[in-house]
Amino acid sequence: MDEPDRSRGLLVGVLMAGGVVVVLGMVVFGGLLLARSSLPITGPQGSVIYTLDRRAVPTVKTTAELFPAKLKDYARKTLTGLLSNGTGNFAASYTRGADTIQIAGSSSVNYAQAQSDMEQLAVAAGLITRVTRIGNGFGYVLNVEKSDAVRLLYFHTTWMFDIRAPSRAALDAFMVVFQY
Repeated sequence: MDEPDRSRGLLVGVLMAGGVVVVLGMVVFGGLLLARSSLPITGPQGSVIYTLDRRAVPTVKTTAELFPAKLKDYARKTLTGLLSNGTGNFAASYTRGADTIQIAGSSSVNYAQAQSDMEQLAVAAGLITRVTRIGNGFGYVLNVEKSDAVRLLYFHTTWMFDIRAPSRAALDAFMVVFQY
């Protein structure tokens, strides 16, 4: 009778040790996934695409200041939205030759709200299921659609921008002149 109790105790000990190993493995694996998801998505030569991490943070009070009538070779065609004390929703479009760039976005009261706005928009658009956080108050999603159209969503501190362009080349050219 003493032998079955010892076997049962040994079996319980082995099962508990196995459970601990599985849980530790899950924690380590989860940590590796989390660390990988926080790595920057990079552009050429390892830099963050469009240097989003180093762009100016808007300090404007109106949408007309945010989107001037001219940005180098681009002419503003539409402008909607209001900023009140630096917060609000906005939209604008610019043209250069045959290319039309559409921008929508918002300025929020805090970083968490801007991040949440971008995540919700990206998920609703079916672009992603989770936004990678890059750090220093910014994150982004770049999506090249089948039609070769491009969509860039990003937030920087309290600002969120949704930029659509007819091609990657058109987006690249616009991001050279758009300071935010």
